[in-house]
Amino acid sequence: MKNFNLLLPILLFFAGQISAQSIYAPVSSRVIGMGDASVTMEGYWSSYQNTAGITTTENLEVGASYENRFGISGFDFMSAGITGKIPFGHVSLNVFRFGDNLYNEHKISVGYATEVGIIKVGGRVNYLQYQVKDFGSPSTYSIDFGGIATITPQLVIGAQALNISQSTIESDNEQRVPTLLKWLLHNYLL
Repeated sequence: MKNFNLLLPILLFFAGQISAQSIYAPVSSRVIGMGDASVTMEGYWSSYQNTAGITTTENLEVGASYENRFGISGFDFMSAGITGKIPFGHVSLNVFRFGDNLYNEHKISVGYATEVGIIKVGGRVNYLQYQVKDFGSPSTYSIDFGGIATITPQLVIGAQALNISQSTIESDNEQRVPTLLKWLLHNYLL
């Protein structure tokens, strides 16, 4: 009980800093299974995480996912997308939805990635919409950027910045969309 009494003021201090928007969510069982350590992940599913990872896709790839967290109605995550190679890089188009009729979030993303030497870079433009029943549906745009560097086959570094545009929802009361910075150093030991 003593530890809880010491921890409570710290928790209350950080509670005032919490943003309610959760438009970022790990998508795919692999990402969730890795605890969202997905910054250096490559392939189709990286189009939802670090867009730079789509540079390894050689063919047109289509995917969809559905998750209901905790078996509770309204905690539904749905996504679908397509990724492909074009003559001057790789592109992706993704659609994401969370929620039910009372509250839901939508995200439509268009991404581009290319490889320059040992570095893969990618960016994504997102259209975000939040909808609360009887309160309207504000929307905004955001920009994400990421990179992956393969130093050696065993050493890979990745970084991702979400909402680098620091977008807001309804500028009159300055509700900010969360800005996230993630990075990861992978050391693949054989």
